[in-house]
Amino acid sequence: METGTDLKRKCPCRFVFGVTAMLPLITAAVAGLVHEERSSHASSSAAGFWDPEAQGNVVEVKGSGGFLKTSKRQLGYLWQTVKEPNIFLPTIFIFLWQATPTSETAMFFFT
Repeated sequence: METGTDLKRKCPCRFVFGVTAMLPLITAAVAGLVHEERSSHASSSAAGFWDPEAQGNVVEVKGSGGFLKTSKRQLGYLWQTVKEPNIFLPTIFIFLWQATPTSETAMFFFT
């Protein structure tokens, strides 16, 4: 027995669409209730960037350093962040999950 079919039979269409429309709003409201503390290494200034290996974690940028040099450094820090297991493993899981075929894939080609 499918839950969506049962809901559709028991409830009017307007109710089902209303609930579907309200779920993102409820999620946004609950997300607003989450209390987060500011991280001590976060820097809101444009004159510095976060370096996990630096003593104070925030490194002041002296001069522009050139676009390519700055971009290379930022890509290096991005790669350091992405390869952390807390980020890398869920990303791989979602990629593999979305890359596998589903029944919807078969119906796309045969309809």
